[in-house]
Parts: sequence; C-alpha cells; structure tokens
Amino acid sequence: MRNYLQRFWLSAIVAGLFMCHSYANVAGSSEYGNYKSIKKVKLSMNLVNVSLEKALWEIESRTDFKFIYSSNNVDKDEIINIEVINESVDKILTQIFTGKNLIIKQRNNEVFLKGFEKKTKKPGKAVFQGRVRGVVTDMSTGDFLPGASVFIEGTTIGVVTGIDGAYSLSN
Repeated sequence: MRNYLQRFWLSAIVAGLFMCHSYANVAGSSEYGNYKSIKKVKLSMNLVNVSLEKALWEIESRTDFKFIYSSNNVDKDEIINIEVINESVDKILTQIFTGKNLIIKQRNNEVFLKGFEKKTKKPGKAVFQGRVRGVVTDMSTGDFLPGASVFIEGTTIGVVTGIDGAYSLSN
C-alpha cells in the first residue's frame, strides 16, 4: 500500500510540473501577449486609386495586423489615395478614415474598425396636468372591474380601481 501511495504522489507531482510547463509556453507565445501597437509599427505607402479593401490588405500583408470590420461600417469599395512615409499604422488609419464615424481599437494583433451610432435625443415625456376620472367595465358583460390598474401612458402615474370600477387620477 505504501509503495502505491508513493507512485500516486510522484505521478501527481510530474503531472503538475507538466501542466505548469505547458501553461508557461502558452502564456509566453506571441499569439497571447507579444504584439506590437498600431502606434509603433511604421510603414511607407503610396497607393493611388485603390479600393479601401486593397489598402487594408496592403497593410495586413506588410504587418502582423488583421482588420476586423463590418460592411455596415466600412465601404470596402471606396476608392482612396494615400501617400505616407514612415508613419505609424494608427496615423495611416486616421488619415484613411478622417470624417468617418469609426472607432479604431486594437486587441492583440486584431484591429477593429467599429462604427458608432449618433445618439439621438429621446422625445420629452408628456407632462400630465389635471384630473382624469372614469369607470372600468367588462366589454362583454358591462360589469364593473374592481382592482384593475389604470396608468397614464408614458408615465408612472397610476391607480387601482375601487369596488365599483371607478378611478380618479390627479397630478
């Protein structure tokens, strides 16, 4: 029995060491942490009358970056011209997308080109002033409906009907 326990603990220790070694290799790999910032990688480019898709492909082919975007946010067929000498990818993208409603975010080697919606003002809530009275009845029988909730639409103003189906709301 003692020999069995020694082998069990030795196996557990070896397995633990193997798992720690494997984790260290994954954590140290370039895919998980060693990436370059779009603010630090510099390129020189001279692109004339090319599609936006071609320009992004050109940057991808010359760097480790991969662009992620939706066709709802980026017109990949838009024709652009860009001439830069030793500029950061961040500045190149800013130049390409000037005047567009885009946010450029980087996560590892992925560069997200995200659109954002303009916030519209919600219409103001109706202001309730005065008094509203009534009786709630069943449409088919005409009986009063006690305990029915009555609210003014678009507000939190409300009451519960009485035993005779009557209600009164005032502000």
